[in-house]
Amino acid sequence: MPLFFYFLGKQGEEASLDELMEQARAEVEQLRAEDPELDAALKELAQAGEAAFDDDADYHLMLKGDIWGDDVILSLNVKGDEVTGTCNDLTSGEQSEVTGEVSDSDGTLSINASGAMITLSPDDVNDKVYHGVQYASTAGGGEVSGDFQVLVKTENNNGESASSQQGSPQLLTVQDVEYWNNVEPQGGNTYEPTNMLDGNPSTAWAVHLDNASFDSDKLYGPIFTVRCKKLSHIVLRNGYAKNDASFANNSRASRIIFCNADNVSDEDEDASYLYEGVVKDTPAPQTLSVRGSANQDIRQIQMIFPVDGLRRGAKWNDLCISEVEFWGWE
Repeated sequence: MPLFFYFLGKQGEEASLDELMEQARAEVEQLRAEDPELDAALKELAQAGEAAFDDDADYHLMLKGDIWGDDVILSLNVKGDEVTGTCNDLTSGEQSEVTGEVSDSDGTLSINASGAMITLSPDDVNDKVYHGVQYASTAGGGEVSGDFQVLVKTENNNGESASSQQGSPQLLTVQDVEYWNNVEPQGGNTYEPTNMLDGNPSTAWAVHLDNASFDSDKLYGPIFTVRCKKLSHIVLRNGYAKNDASFANNSRASRIIFCNADNVSDEDEDASYLYEGVVKDTPAPQTLSVRGSANQDIRQIQMIFPVDGLRRGAKWNDLCISEVEFWGWE
């Protein structure tokens, strides 16, 4: 299977695919000309072909940096919440195993390579620019830090892989959304869950927390009906985003869970989670990266609010969410 490499160089939105690929090839060639060791490593990986990357991975990463003073290339496979791969020492020629995981809360990659702990944020992985990636280790009693560069990201084009999708994620159509305990209409405003889908931040869904029913320290919120093979991310407007006063006076979420409601098990509810983590205390849109084994064949998505993840409003204890968007592949 051919690997389609997307070089992480800055790209213009109006450029054609052919132009972007030509730009990527030119930038790669320039880097290879300036760095013989990188050129040799890329040739070695190209010759390795499918052995370098796992066809079943969601995506692959290539990093260049140094560990303990040795120049290395990391070839990584990211699949669900697991990271595997190899560390290729350009000085000695030795190769060692790399392991790691993807955080369910914010999508951060934590990688263990030759005793160094390397951390990549979602922005490091997804942005079309170079990023220095810090690593640290307490080996030998002291912390050592350094930089890595994200050189190449590859998307897996294996059509047989359920986790590998073709094309960019699209805004998904929500067919229905339901909740039974909304705040009653008042002052000409309604607080139905459909307000989260109208594209208008001046409307919001709301539930009065003093009357809400909590189950095992969680408030189980609205359920969205969608048709989705896989989610990419969720865009959320926290609180009542109508204006600054409305935002401050009403309650907001500080932590939130989105789960695949068709994949919930009494023994292991966490396995159904698509996102679990902190949300910012701002009415501005924020993007939540979706992870986990439950991210497939989704028909219903439920919002869940941990009782310790609620921020009380200055005047009213009404939890509000203004907008929710689901992005993925139908």
